[in-house]
Amino acid sequence: MTILLQINSGMKGDQSFSSQLADQLAVRLKSANAPIRHIRHDLCDESLPHLNNATFDAFSCSEETLTEEQKALLAPSDRYIDELRHADILILGVPMYNFMIPSTLKCWIDHVTRAGKSFQFTDTGPVGLLEDRQCYICIARGGFSSDGATDLMKNYLRMILNFLGIKNIEFLEIEGLAQAKDTPDLLIKNSLKTAGISILEGA
Repeated sequence: MTILLQINSGMKGDQSFSSQLADQLAVRLKSANAPIRHIRHDLCDESLPHLNNATFDAFSCSEETLTEEQKALLAPSDRYIDELRHADILILGVPMYNFMIPSTLKCWIDHVTRAGKSFQFTDTGPVGLLEDRQCYICIARGGFSSDGATDLMKNYLRMILNFLGIKNIEFLEIEGLAQAKDTPDLLIKNSLKTAGISILEGA
């Protein structure tokens, strides 16, 4: 069975345009990959704790030496990593806030970036452990930044996902929402249509 993991990070939840784009993409992916298990997280509702020193220290402890308190601290990270390791397809719904990704998504990334779990150190440098999965990143912006000069979020997301071994990445983008003449629904539809992803043809 194909496992689809979707992570939305817009502060407006289902009303976030990046989440709506990610949701509509998920519908099309599910229709093209039956049977499929769909795991969906909306990070604005999950109150994932940002890393602190105690949790970061626990990252480097062996399983045998972990205290019960440390195991509790690691529980969210362990769950998210387990989902990511088993996912065949990853969708990220990502709005641009102040030229960067939301802090909730950065928090999720911090929890899933762990030595020995999602990457490992070798004699030639770190190597990602999450290869062989497709990733779609659904981006929504109020303005225009896809020219590259101020596109910090795409560069960062590509870099950190590559670090984890995820290199098969497709970006779907909608821009200019703050001043768009077209409706958001039409912008989302056009983004899906022009994404160049074969499974979406005819959708």
